[in-house]
Amino acid sequence: MNVRNECIVLILVAVTAVAGDDKTPGEHAGGQKTFLACPIVRDTKTVPCWLTEYQGETYYLGIQVDQAAAFQPPQLLHQVLVEGTVKPGARICGGIVLDPVKISVMPELDYTCNTMLPAVDEYSVPFAPRGPGPNKAQPLAPLRFPTPAEPKPPFTVREFTLYYDFDGERAGRMAHVITDAMLYAKASHAKRVEIVGYRAAVRLSDGKALEEYPWIAQHRAEIMADTLREIGVPGSIISTSWKSDAENGSGMDASLKRRLTITVTPE
Repeated sequence: MNVRNECIVLILVAVTAVAGDDKTPGEHAGGQKTFLACPIVRDTKTVPCWLTEYQGETYYLGIQVDQAAAFQPPQLLHQVLVEGTVKPGARICGGIVLDPVKISVMPELDYTCNTMLPAVDEYSVPFAPRGPGPNKAQPLAPLRFPTPAEPKPPFTVREFTLYYDFDGERAGRMAHVITDAMLYAKASHAKRVEIVGYRAAVRLSDGKALEEYPWIAQHRAEIMADTLREIGVPGSIISTSWKSDAENGSGMDASLKRRLTITVTPE
């Protein structure tokens, strides 16, 4: 496992239990798994699939299709934090299925994370949206984003929540939530827009804890304030704050604690 730059301080320490969780190491409720590992890409006759290995078992993460897909693949040469729930049923690409699953690419280079497996007849992705190479009969769908609805009165105090990858500063795939908050602030003639950033620590399946950067909650809040100002929310009504203490979580619960809230108060 890589060691983070000491000036940034990654805290990876053994813990006995996360508050409210009395399970022994390796046991998350409901078949949940949380671990750091190298991603593995396996070629198939249709589309590549992404796997990972943990404690001698192979887990399926998702397939690589296009930018509009819900699953965004990891990167070779980087470890990933995997947070997922074991789904009963058949394996896919030789791996136990994790669904739902959340993956976060760790920023440090790890040159051992370079495994690429060739296509073999044993493994396929029958539900893949298209075959390999150009496919005029079934092309990849272009990116389409729904037109946001214009907010209508009555206007009340409303909170918008964005969720982040581990140590992520930007919630890029939640742009629609940012747009909704901006439109609501404008339509309601907001007198106040409050931004609060949070950071989290996740309990891994091996009983250790992985904690986000100490400054990440502040960065999330300040970046979001800049974003809202850039898209038209008056800076005079925006306030920012952040919670410096990491909130503890385990399994998929931890991914919901890496968040930011935007609270819009109308006139």
